[in-house]
Amino acid sequence: MKGKGFCIVLVVSLLCGLFRPVPAADTRTLAREAAAAIRAVENMQDNAAAAAKLKEIRAKLDQIRAADPNFAELRILESKYKRLTGLFGAPPAVPSAPAVKTGASAASSSSTGGGASSGTVSAAGKAEALKGWEAIVALKEDFLPRLEEVIPVHVKNIIYDGEHADEALARIAVLQQEAPAVKARVVAFGAKYGRTVDEIDSKIYGLTPKDLSLSLYDPQNQRPDESPGRAWEKLSNGLTNLEEAPRLEAKRILTRVLQNLDLIESFIMDTERDKRYAAVEEKLQMAARFSPQDAEVREWQGKIKAMRIKSKADIEKALDGARFPAAFAGFAGPGDAAGLAASALRYFTQEGGWEPNETVVKVVVAGNWVVAATNIFGEPIQWGLPIWAAAYRNDSKEIARVFRLTILTQEGLGVAKRPPWTGVWTGDSFRMRTANVR
Repeated sequence: MKGKGFCIVLVVSLLCGLFRPVPAADTRTLAREAAAAIRAVENMQDNAAAAAKLKEIRAKLDQIRAADPNFAELRILESKYKRLTGLFGAPPAVPSAPAVKTGASAASSSSTGGGASSGTVSAAGKAEALKGWEAIVALKEDFLPRLEEVIPVHVKNIIYDGEHADEALARIAVLQQEAPAVKARVVAFGAKYGRTVDEIDSKIYGLTPKDLSLSLYDPQNQRPDESPGRAWEKLSNGLTNLEEAPRLEAKRILTRVLQNLDLIESFIMDTERDKRYAAVEEKLQMAARFSPQDAEVREWQGKIKAMRIKSKADIEKALDGARFPAAFAGFAGPGDAAGLAASALRYFTQEGGWEPNETVVKVVVAGNWVVAATNIFGEPIQWGLPIWAAAYRNDSKEIARVFRLTILTQEGLGVAKRPPWTGVWTGDSFRMRTANVR
């Protein structure tokens, strides 16, 4: 029994050795050879030589697929091969057994002009596919250049600035009117020929082989420069961006508005707050023009309007309640606080120390003298007197603005703390009813 078992094992081992699969060819080497052959065909002008080389490439690609169907470079090589077969026609298939063609069959074969697919593609089918190819490329060349003036195909952005937003929106509106008809043609083309670049190219190249019996430059062998799959893909991406980019732009505008919203009420000048609310409303109007159906944008338009109304009401309330500050009670001199204030008022109203389109109506001293400037030794060479000053615009006398100022003396070592005045530093300010300035 032991001897029989040993024999069985020996026989099995021998059989395994006899039927062990032959190691597959090196796929990387095959890939390099196929790539080199593809580059050679790309530079060929002779149809017959190209067809022979394509046959060689086909064999190498089949070897790679058999050895490793998931080889990383195979898809790229297949894509390039399909493009070349679209230019030169598919190489003739290798027959399983030699056959002698005579009579009508031989005549039929020679009339196709070569190419395995030539005998299986009807003239009508070829004409229809070629017409579809030319039409999709023509549609792309008409629609996309106009689209890319405002919306790129490769990214969902809108190209415009503040000055040309109306122009961009007008162009988008025209394109959106055309889009349904363009989309219908793109969808129909994809339904007929495929939903990927490779699918479409493979099918249309197969339906439109070139006639190898004719010159490559013969009118019957002319094809659009761009592949049908690429034209279809660019149109699909462009239509998608046309739908989505305006919605995304509306969201971007809203996001920027909300990021800066807190800065409005914190701004000290009430008139500036209202200007900023107005700017926000204008931006949200722009967002709504890009995406009229955006519920969030419409909601924030309502919120900002309400916030602006409240802000205006608060401003009016603050104007009613504001009062001009009292004179500083602890003024230490030198000089008389009332006399210094009167001198400052004359400087503003009679000596050109204020804006000509405004009128200063009251000044009071707001603090003790301060050092305004020193020399390199740290010695005072100019003094400043803190004051409050109220002024109204000559075209709007009902509202006065009250400024916290420092009015400045002349400059010089040992300069006295007294007029004449030479200028002012401006600090904070607030508004109030001119009638309440007393």
